[in-house]
Amino acid sequence: MNSSNDKLNKQISKYYVEHACEISSTGQVAKELNLETSRVSELKGGRRQLTIGQAEILKQIYGLPSASQGHWIECELLPKDFHKSFIDNGLTIHFINLMELLNTDRFMDTFLKGVSVNESSVPGFKLPWTLSWEEQELIGPKNNEILKNYKLNLLNELFERDDFQKWCDSVFYLMHQSNIVKDTKFYENIFHEKDILSVIAENGVVHWNVPTSDFKRLPMICDEVEPHFRILGGYEVNSRHIEKIIILYRLKQLMEGKTYAYLFEEQNSLFSKKLAINHKNSPIKEYVVVGKCVWDPDKLFRLQVPIIMNSVVGWSSGGDYSHLFERDIMPNRHRFITIRLFYTETYNYLVELKLFDDEYGATYNRRLMIQVENRQNVFDELKGIFDYFKIEDTFMMNSVKRAVADNGGYIPSAIYID
Repeated sequence: MNSSNDKLNKQISKYYVEHACEISSTGQVAKELNLETSRVSELKGGRRQLTIGQAEILKQIYGLPSASQGHWIECELLPKDFHKSFIDNGLTIHFINLMELLNTDRFMDTFLKGVSVNESSVPGFKLPWTLSWEEQELIGPKNNEILKNYKLNLLNELFERDDFQKWCDSVFYLMHQSNIVKDTKFYENIFHEKDILSVIAENGVVHWNVPTSDFKRLPMICDEVEPHFRILGGYEVNSRHIEKIIILYRLKQLMEGKTYAYLFEEQNSLFSKKLAINHKNSPIKEYVVVGKCVWDPDKLFRLQVPIIMNSVVGWSSGGDYSHLFERDIMPNRHRFITIRLFYTETYNYLVELKLFDDEYGATYNRRLMIQVENRQNVFDELKGIFDYFKIEDTFMMNSVKRAVADNGGYIPSAIYID
């Protein structure tokens, strides 16, 4: 990155100072820049150059001069060696997306329908069959809120238990054995029938209740939290409900670790009413690129090999997301890309990439801005980006250079004739 003492060219410096003096006065601008009035006059005359720091002061007070273009972009700003940042940011974004999914009533309410408790033991809960229709309609919302909070408290206690955590680890292990037949009986065994804390899977066969087992099943673990407390499939098929349990368990581990602690405004419980996510610490931030777009092919390019990002909870996807639920919980998959090249007023190049899952290009999954470290190597670095993402197109670098020249960019290999 350039320091604040690096300078703009004389023409851009002239635009900035003229713009400020039209709004204010030469004397006031000199005072704001801590310069002699004569120096400001020299800047207006194109005989001196503003430093980047001085240009920032004028931008903050007077905005951009009309000769400058500001491009507002929400994206991930990545360094030249972007490979690690691209992967790490993908995990962080996936974690944030899952946390936001947890914050939706749709996710948690659906999950809680599969949680059963003895409603007569819930303090403050009015049993519906003891009420008239009018009373049910009147206190129904309050009743639902009491029951929801009661279930959340029980889940919080359950997820703290060592035996339940071991159950989750065993389930995660079984679900990721690709050669096991996962039929209705398999899920019934996990939910109700078998002790899986010491389960063994060999050659596609699951051995339940092995000799070292203490025969502790999930209903027994729930009973020790509270009698008649159960986690069942509810309105969902058992496989979906089990996936949700494991996702919640893995997210709880991540929340309590140090890796993503900076994303939370305060200490949260997984089953708190709303999780306060600090979006200011997200990899996606707001930028204004001051300069111009010097290459925009206005085309969606196919990636030769689709990129499926790693899952922060370790849950991998198959080829296509066959269920809406999978699209919600799986990390982003990228199959198409768009590219633009920006040239800033401080002579830096930035490459903008938008990644898409489909060829329609309606909504992008991620937006990246990669900094070119040395403008002398801009086209080499651009080619390195093409190679990394395996873009399915034969790029003619001459056509890129022609567009850059047409739009006032800088081509290091060219001889400039003024």
